[in-house]
Amino acid sequence: MFVNNVVLLEGDINYTIFHLDNGKQNVVAHSIKFFESFLETHGFLRVHRSFMINPNHVKNLNKKLLTVTMNNGLKAAISRRRKMMVENLTLS
Repeated sequence: MFVNNVVLLEGDINYTIFHLDNGKQNVVAHSIKFFESFLETHGFLRVHRSFMINPNHVKNLNKKLLTVTMNNGLKAAISRRRKMMVENLTLS
């Protein structure tokens, strides 16, 4: 699995679901926190306690509903405290 192929990470208690650009999912028995520092160096953004996104795959940003839609149709919530980091996000 290459970092560029990861669209978003979804946290589920102590598991992380990697959503890939080909539509597949990989489940790993670690929390998002485990991957956060490594993926931040590759440009990923932690937008919510349960979501970490790859900005290269962002399709739409809804500032009113605080959601981001990815190229593959998945949506991720943006927390109120982290919305400032996504406001200047350039869409692909």
